Amino acid sequence: MYYRLYEELTRRDFKVTEGYDDQFMNQAVLLHEGDSMPGFPSADVFNSLIQPQIEKLHQPALDLLQEVYRYLEDLADLIKDQTFARFPTFGTEIMDKITEVMQEERKKATELVEALIESEETYMFTNDPEYLLSRTDIVPVHGVPKI
Repeated sequence: MYYRLYEELTRRDFKVTEGYDDQFMNQAVLLHEGDSMPGFPSADVFNSLIQPQIEKLHQPALDLLQEVYRYLEDLADLIKDQTFARFPTFGTEIMDKITEVMQEERKKATELVEALIESEETYMFTNDPEYLLSRTDIVPVHGVPKI
């Protein structure tokens, strides 16, 4: 389900700025002009244009997480009914425990989904070795490019 969630965004003909007109883009360039060289807009222009599009990724991912949770809950209830048909009281206790575990896992999954989207929002490309060594714990020391 998650593979299909953003399927339309991976099409070759998808254009992230399709809803932006030239006037809107020119306004963004003027707003973030700063000290950049003429003819070369700053990275802030790109960030201001792409940020609203990335924010649109949040809610569909969280909605799908809730949909998957409901599906798994219904599936667990169906299996419980079939397995414990002769012992309905025991089945209720089992379902309570299943629901408790599933809610804990949904909370963890929600945190992961939000962290993934947040990482996309705050990603900053750099080859600066000092930054890579002091600000990240992902890049191994021997993996930093020499300048």
